[in-house]
Amino acid sequence: MDDQPHTQVNRFELQLDDSGSYDFVIDGVRLRGQIYGPDDANGADVTLLNVQHALTWSEEQTRQLLGELPGALIPDRVWLYFCSACGDEDCGGSSVAIDFHADCVVWHDFAHDLGPEWGRIQGWTLAPDDIIEGLGPYRFDRNEYTTAFRELLKQLQDEHRAEQTRLARLAEDLGNRAGPWAKWRGRRGRHRAIDE
Repeated sequence: MDDQPHTQVNRFELQLDDSGSYDFVIDGVRLRGQIYGPDDANGADVTLLNVQHALTWSEEQTRQLLGELPGALIPDRVWLYFCSACGDEDCGGSSVAIDFHADCVVWHDFAHDLGPEWGRIQGWTLAPDDIIEGLGPYRFDRNEYTTAFRELLKQLQDEHRAEQTRLARLAEDLGNRAGPWAKWRGRRGRHRAIDE
């Protein structure tokens, strides 16, 4: 992509979708629906921007989308959507090439990727039928784009901390409740051994 100023800038947002993941919304339209079709919302791949996934997955995907880390499989491509069952590149998903400029970020050359094994067979190049035609390029204001990801990452980190605190309290409560039960079970076992 060239470094010339871009006249049309697309609006970029991140919004929670039905899968529990945050989806990329471009000019008010969810990208996942554009890639997988509106009828495939339940079976489609998802982003890793999700409080239910490991926080490190969300952090890594965010850093790749911000240009701070190279793509996991092909350095100049970043995965957008991953297998909804496991979140792993091995199952395939969708990726994009991202160019970073002083004032904008450009997403172009969207593609369906079949995972690392297929990539090794193909020499890490995309076959023509992997490219998603008619999608992009999209140009985003760099400040708006970066702010959206930084705010979402902070929110996900806060939600993960809150969930860890909730689980710790639950474990503590269960431990306190299990204490007398554990003692009773232990005594009962000893009594049984004595009685036999």
